[in-house]
Amino acid sequence: MRRLWLPALALTTIAASPAAAATTFYAESKSTRTTQPCAQATPCKLDYAMLAAGNGDDVSIAPGDYYDSATTPYAGLPPVANGVTVHGSSKSDLPTLHGRWSRQLRSSTFRRRRGARP
Repeated sequence: MRRLWLPALALTTIAASPAAAATTFYAESKSTRTTQPCAQATPCKLDYAMLAAGNGDDVSIAPGDYYDSATTPYAGLPPVANGVTVHGSSKSDLPTLHGRWSRQLRSSTFRRRRGARP
């Protein structure tokens, strides 16, 4: 009986732990920052912000033209974890992501669906 009690206590402790608060990661087209925090005052590179965000987090993309580096377009969309919301920070001045799939982010958001490939 003692063997079952410890795993049961561990599961109860894990289940009772509060969920982490959602974080907003800010990205700016001219930023070279690849360390956290990706705060509004200190935004990160887009690909870093998208990689750093986890389930329940937001990535807020400032207006501007986004390239992988300098004027080199992205080969593909930077990976986004399940449950991450990516959106432009302005409804009137939209960011443009340059790559094979070049597009503007609308004021609405997009989410990576569970099980979808990055």
